[in-house]
Amino acid sequence: MLTLIVEERKRREIDPTVNVLRQCVLDAADDRKTDPEVRLRLQQMLDFMELTGHWYTELKQLPKPTLVRLMKLGAKVAKMIGG
Repeated sequence: MLTLIVEERKRREIDPTVNVLRQCVLDAADDRKTDPEVRLRLQQMLDFMELTGHWYTELKQLPKPTLVRLMKLGAKVAKMIGG
């Protein structure tokens, strides 16, 4: 059920956001009036949203028991990798 919910949210929220941000980055690159800081922020948002989409795709491929164990670890994962 969790993967179904996340898949639908990705389809409805992440994918369209990536498409809009991608177009904004292209438009900003062509517009000399766009502040360089704005271009940078748009690119950073696009990078983050693309990373989120890729992350989900990788997680979706994990076996269910591994995914459940990962979820149970929660914030402990950040401690394990030094975050």
